[in-house]
Amino acid sequence: MELIAEFTVNKLPAMTNASSSKHWTLKHRERVLWQRLINEQCAFARIIGIGLEQAVLTLTRHSSKEPDFDGLVSGFKFVIDSLTRCGVIVDDKPSVIGQSRFHWQYRR
Repeated sequence: MELIAEFTVNKLPAMTNASSSKHWTLKHRERVLWQRLINEQCAFARIIGIGLEQAVLTLTRHSSKEPDFDGLVSGFKFVIDSLTRCGVIVDDKPSVIGQSRFHWQYRR
């Protein structure tokens, strides 16, 4: 597969454990924020609406605390949902993004 786009968002997505007990309005604000951030990056990269039916996403979290793997993956939920919403990928089901990679790197 060829590289379509690469970008960095200078904000950390909330981890599932931190956001699971939040009021629905706070979760909604977080979702809307990530939709805006990802939409901006996709527009800049000119990939909105390309509708990939298969994609390999590589998502890397840079933080000072290492999350467990399921927390790492679920922390990118709003990011992946936003890629679907702006039409970069047709869906976020395993048949579309099943081979995606999730990484963590230490940052202060």
